[in-house]
Amino acid sequence: MVSKTKMLLSTLLEKWLVVPEKVNILITGLSLNSQQVKPGDLFFAFPGTQADGRRFIENAINQGAAAVLAEANLGISETLEFETSDGHKVPILTMPDLSSYCSAIAGEFYGNPSHNMQVIGVTGTNGKTSCAYYLAAAFTNLGSKTGFMGTIGCGLYGEDIISTGLTTSDPITVQRLLAEIYDAGASTVIMEVSSHALVQGRVNGVRFANAVFTNLSQDHLDYHGDMASYWAAKRLLFENFQLPHAVINANDPYGRELLLDLWGSQSVCAYGQVPLPPEVVQMPMVSAHEIKFSRHGVKARIHSPWGLGLLESPQVGRFNLSNLLAVIATMATLGVHMDDILHALQNLPVVPGRMQSFSKTNRPLVIVDYAHTPDALENVLAVLRENCDANLWCVFGCGGTRDKSKRPVMGEVAERLAHKVIVTDDNPRMEDAHEIVKDILKGFKKPEAIKIEHDRAAAIAYAIHHAEIKDTILIAGKGHETYQQIGKAKRHFSDAEEVQKLL
Repeated sequence: MVSKTKMLLSTLLEKWLVVPEKVNILITGLSLNSQQVKPGDLFFAFPGTQADGRRFIENAINQGAAAVLAEANLGISETLEFETSDGHKVPILTMPDLSSYCSAIAGEFYGNPSHNMQVIGVTGTNGKTSCAYYLAAAFTNLGSKTGFMGTIGCGLYGEDIISTGLTTSDPITVQRLLAEIYDAGASTVIMEVSSHALVQGRVNGVRFANAVFTNLSQDHLDYHGDMASYWAAKRLLFENFQLPHAVINANDPYGRELLLDLWGSQSVCAYGQVPLPPEVVQMPMVSAHEIKFSRHGVKARIHSPWGLGLLESPQVGRFNLSNLLAVIATMATLGVHMDDILHALQNLPVVPGRMQSFSKTNRPLVIVDYAHTPDALENVLAVLRENCDANLWCVFGCGGTRDKSKRPVMGEVAERLAHKVIVTDDNPRMEDAHEIVKDILKGFKKPEAIKIEHDRAAAIAYAIHHAEIKDTILIAGKGHETYQQIGKAKRHFSDAEEVQKLL
């Protein structure tokens, strides 16, 4: 746990505000949620995506908030006081654009842990979790105590990883978790950075030693509106953080655009598989040649500014080779010797819920994967089809209250690459599950050939019970998740647990 922190309000805010002496009180904690405020906390109140935190100032004070820092009305900073029913006065300080500064203020409170560690940010539509997990494993294999922060949880790699429910947490939680990881002895932290987090300023106060861009494909358009806005959000990690290094996928068209924009003004390193686009071949590059894929993994000859080497890894598929190249480039730019990197990648673990395989004698092979975008589903199905001895099954759905436009696209991908498809529920959330399925079916040329089973457990059971021994079954969309959200309720549900039980 992070050591107990106390700080005078004037010390905490000295870079941003002048705090009058009469309200210069001791702060013992920070909070964004009025229901979680503890006595002595500074409560941050600013407009969010769901609600305006300023509406909950009185609630926070009733919970024991020692002071409030709020978004300024009309952009004018001022100091106010709230008087409780018993006559107690609580200071309310205001400042403009508070959401942009919350991360840096929280960093100040927790001792700026990212200044004392090597923090590597990973962003992109697909591959974030795998890249981050492989990086954490590789650094750990080389003897470095390494932290992990991402979709599957946060903590020291190799120890308890605690789920936060978000790819990138709120700005206060991010800094608190960094401080806890630093206190636990980590020298390196790998952090997945979502597009939402970048737009909302959740990591503005984090100092990154390196950042990785994996790829961009359709996702989160319910939030960003269009691909241009989604791309602009991802670029923020490379444009706003004064990165010492940037590692970017040259096989991705958005990556090539970013490389060309940054080259000459930043230390960039491209990575990619041959053949490589001519516009990037003159850049520093980690590239894979003489590539050999099999169901047992991948072998490739690695060329780089840091020397040549042979990559041998149990990770399967072209997309995983791309992830491994990102790991190699990231570690090399940070000074790790190429021989050590390639040695560390020989025995990487399976990432929970990413191409996680389950098999038993006289049963079909079952793969659980988080693929929940058209591009990710296509990548996984393509790899499995290439290595499938008989029929390839695909069991998938789409989440509710999320990007609706990707639903028929995922249907088209599933019909094109799988021999048998079962459409089921993912996390319907507040949407009618039948309407979600209708959207998915719009992508099929022969929707009458598709089995629909809303009960996800029953859908998985149907596939396993009806598949032949040499068939392969992909259960896609939820991966590592251990819940299913229907309406506002979350009930325990794990694809992996269902598969293990049925096998």
